[in-house]
Amino acid sequence: MASYSSERKVALLKKLLPPLNLSVAERVRLEEISEQTLYNWRKQAKAKGAAMSGNKSLPDNWPAEAKFAVVVEIATLSEIELSEYCRSKGLHPEQVKAWRQACIAGQQSSCECRPERWSRDTRNWAPQGTVALNPEREEMPLRLAA
Repeated sequence: MASYSSERKVALLKKLLPPLNLSVAERVRLEEISEQTLYNWRKQAKAKGAAMSGNKSLPDNWPAEAKFAVVVEIATLSEIELSEYCRSKGLHPEQVKAWRQACIAGQQSSCECRPERWSRDTRNWAPQGTVALNPEREEMPLRLAA
């Protein structure tokens, strides 16, 4: 059983990420490494929180929670830091900026999104006088007494 250094593992896994985006099968052919070994390394990297390639983990297919987490992480980064972050996660800055805009759009109140729906009063807050909560229950003791 062959043993690989952690640097070699990282270098091989990076080739699965953008801009190369090589498949595991292509990497196996080029590097003469076991396919299962590479899949195991990729699975371990994903478990540690690394963004790895694969049909289910393409950034555009990530769940909303994962995209929001990225947006929160990059909130205070400069352009240079954003680029570094994106390279480390296998993302493109344009993707992250689009996710940020989607988060902002999702947080807009309905008044801002569709002002025509909110142009008139939404409730009549005038008092209605006495209101009985359970009028049928008030009559029940009278029936029982009779």
